[in-house]
Formats: sequence, structure tokens, C-alpha cells
Amino acid sequence: MAMSRGRIISVMVFVVCAVVSTAGCGLFQVTFRAEAGAVREVSGIGRVVEKTFVDPIYRNTIQIDDILVMDVGASSHEEGMAVARDRLAKAGWVPGVEREQGISLDSARWKDTPLSVAPYEPEAVRSLGATTTTPYDQGKYLLVVMTKVG
Repeated sequence: MAMSRGRIISVMVFVVCAVVSTAGCGLFQVTFRAEAGAVREVSGIGRVVEKTFVDPIYRNTIQIDDILVMDVGASSHEEGMAVARDRLAKAGWVPGVEREQGISLDSARWKDTPLSVAPYEPEAVRSLGATTTTPYDQGKYLLVVMTKVG
């Protein structure tokens, strides 16, 4: 049984409307997140005290940043930053920009997965849009933020 021309047009209009309406519901969104192996590798440089994430959405892109509060066994931020940099370098992470408040690193193994290491400060975690559930010793913990860029 052949469909009438009006019926075909109705079906086509329905399909187009369905596609357009689902586009705003996330059907066509792209998500970027560091690979689980990269997060495990970085977690291995010390003890993860807390792990959280933020997932802001920019147009049709969800950018998930993994946030780790870490203890690398150091007694100060300065020592902790040096320990983290050395351990990450041994795992193949290459230091990039060093700033007073932290360093950024890239990996040849984990393509397009930069990370930053900074002294832990609750304000820094809140400024990322995340929360920590426990107050930590601000003198020795580090804040590691990993992302995936596309």
C-alpha cells in the first residue's frame, strides 16, 4: 500500500521536528573528559584525599574537569609542588608554564589532557564550581585539575 503525498510530508515534518527538539536535549552534545587511565596515573603520585569534578556546558560541549585533593607526603606546599612535579615527570608528564600559584603539565601518552597542580585552597576549589566535603590542612595538600581538550 502506497502512502499518499500528504502522509509522506506529515512523516517528514514529524521527523524534522523530532530531530530539532532533541538537539536541545543533549542528543547532539559532545563530552570531553580525561581518560580514566590518565586520572589513575596521576592519582598514583600520592594519596587522593578527595575526588570531585565540575561539568560546565558551553553550547553543545560538556567539559568535565576531574579535581583531586592530594597528599604527596610533603610538609609544605613548596615541597609538595616539587614532589608532584618530579613524580609526574617520571610518569611522562612534561612541565609547562610555572606560576607562583601552580604549574601546568602535558603528557605525550595522554593526548590533549593537560593538568594543573597548585597548593590546595578551599577558595580555589569553590572558584572551579566544586565543593569539598571536609576541611583540609591547607599547608600540605595539593589541588590537581585534569581536563581533556578537543
